[in-house]
Amino acid sequence: MNDVVLLTTRGVSTGPLVPVLIYHDEREWGQKGLLEDGSQPELRFVYKCQTDADADTADVLETCFEEFNNGQDSPVAEEYRDLGLRSLSTGDVVVIGEAGWRCDSFGWSRYNTVTIP
Repeated sequence: MNDVVLLTTRGVSTGPLVPVLIYHDEREWGQKGLLEDGSQPELRFVYKCQTDADADTADVLETCFEEFNNGQDSPVAEEYRDLGLRSLSTGDVVVIGEAGWRCDSFGWSRYNTVTIP
């Protein structure tokens, strides 16, 4: 596993800092799905995202996707890429607070974080 970056802040908003954990599903593309084979996503990156006061989970997920898939040039996205981490993609899991979300082909679906070690 690559080094995990802890507690990096992003943004200049005045809302709360939200802990965000990014897990990569390291299986081959054709094997990605619901992790029914018992494999687990691997923790790759942890940071705190400063949100707007009225931001909701969908806003944070959209920001994560833009930062770590589309290659935004924010300091936290640069830090992520400097670690040699690949782009956020289908099958990866983003945990915001205690709620897990799996990146789907289109959008996000809830993910049971109890199964993550």
